[in-house]
Amino acid sequence: MQMNFKSFSEFLKNTANCDREFLHEEDIYNLIPSVYAFANSSGGFIIFYGTMPELNINNINFEIQEFNESEPDENENKIFIIQVYPAEYYKRPLIFNNKVYRRVEGINLISNNISRLHMAGINTSFYKSDEIIKSAVLNFEDVNNFRNLILKNNPEFKFYSEKEFLKRSFICSGKFLTQAGFLMFGHDSININVEIILNINKNITSLRAGNLWQGFYNMLPKLILKLSNNCANAVREIFLNALIHSDYNNYHYAGHEIKINIEIYNEENENLNNPVIKIINPGLVMSFNENESVCRNLRLMKIFKLLTKNKNKKSGMKIIRDYDQNFKYELDMLNFYTIAKLKLESIEDEKIILPAPKIL
Repeated sequence: MQMNFKSFSEFLKNTANCDREFLHEEDIYNLIPSVYAFANSSGGFIIFYGTMPELNINNINFEIQEFNESEPDENENKIFIIQVYPAEYYKRPLIFNNKVYRRVEGINLISNNISRLHMAGINTSFYKSDEIIKSAVLNFEDVNNFRNLILKNNPEFKFYSEKEFLKRSFICSGKFLTQAGFLMFGHDSININVEIILNINKNITSLRAGNLWQGFYNMLPKLILKLSNNCANAVREIFLNALIHSDYNNYHYAGHEIKINIEIYNEENENLNNPVIKIINPGLVMSFNENESVCRNLRLMKIFKLLTKNKNKKSGMKIIRDYDQNFKYELDMLNFYTIAKLKLESIEDEKIILPAPKIL
């Protein structure tokens, strides 16, 4: 796309919702790192006021537009707009001065060595955008269970053929799986681990799900068993948020699984009948007002909307804060993880019975 803004005010108006970085000439040392940060992320605009240096960057696609709305000052400073386009995923991470720069919610971050290793082997053509996957197989037992559950909320689906059902439920595009379909119903498309540390003896019980559907259908009911109503609803929301909003693009790196880790444990000196659940998922939650999350995986969200009916029309964050008014997501800014943590509350006069070991 060729930049052709007629004025700087038009640029500001038309890019109000875009990621932008404002730099003065005294910040020139941040100019090239910022270009790399945008290229390693989703692209964006750098507004630079000063004397533009020559940018000899051959591995990044960018363009520059100069504005002459007023006379240059005595130092011949002008306004320049640099639009940086995201680098192809197979080229990432782009490295400058032996460092990896990324943009996270409008901030330049320098990745540590662990994150750099995570990014180094990225092969996101498998999950990128909404493109189709030609070399994966559905778990049809999971799909059939999914269809039976959908019919309870969407009876019109019973009139669809199998092919039409797979299309209208966003699992397939034509004869191929979508990324969302594979993550939901593929064989071992993702690893969801639950580690339960029972009582003070630190005995460890574990559960595992091999795709998102198994996590939702088999694992979630076990996690909310014996919880009070508000607590169960809150756990359900943070669990679904982890499944839907994980950064599957940037965490499918060579030789490693995508993992969502869940821990249930008793904090020291706390009531043993009220343990804590902690859910850790890859990617930083994208949020705006009231910490409402912004959807990262649109097709996954649409699939889960077919499964769930929010009768009260409450937002997910409102449901969580009905249970814990101080709840906030924690962000691991170096390793790019989102962490949700809640104290569990059992039904009155009931102990929370944690599930026995089982491979789902």
